[in-house]
Amino acid sequence: LLLAGLPPPVGGIAAFTEHLLAHAASVTQVTIDLVDCTVRWRRPTQLSLWARWTGGPVHALAILRQVVARVRTARPDVAHICSAGGLGLLRDWVVIALLQWCRIPSVFWTANDLLPGLIARGGPAAWLARAVLRRARAVVVLDARTQAALAAVTPRPVVCIPVFIRPEAIRAEVGAAAPRTDLVYA
Repeated sequence: LLLAGLPPPVGGIAAFTEHLLAHAASVTQVTIDLVDCTVRWRRPTQLSLWARWTGGPVHALAILRQVVARVRTARPDVAHICSAGGLGLLRDWVVIALLQWCRIPSVFWTANDLLPGLIARGGPAAWLARAVLRRARAVVVLDARTQAALAAVTPRPVVCIPVFIRPEAIRAEVGAAAPRTDLVYA
């Protein structure tokens, strides 16, 4: 079970989801059931707390409903939760708690390097971040610095998988011939 966003909008999680689904189509032993968590009820740049506090719970309940339906019908072996953190951590905690109750292990993938700073500041958000990290079976991060910081606050394995792209997809998109040098990340 994969809880992640799909493009549009473009971004790290959407690119990850698109690449993972494309690769999984060529692997016969793996089936990925996607719960699309893309926020489509507001613009990605509309980050006011008011908009997020009013629409966020409705969006979270819709995601939770989809997860419950997938758990009942597909009974997944593992759940992979892609998250940007922030206010979404409350939703992530509820989803991971539900999956844990159903005895479905979950992997928490944080799509940025914000969690260490959030935990260092303390308060309710730090408690929530720690709760999510404790409930997940494993944590995936993008960089070594975040890996070291989160490994210090959770007993769970923290694995670093950098952002990836498919150079052949980019070449095809711009109509370019194969370059002598591939740009992997900018």
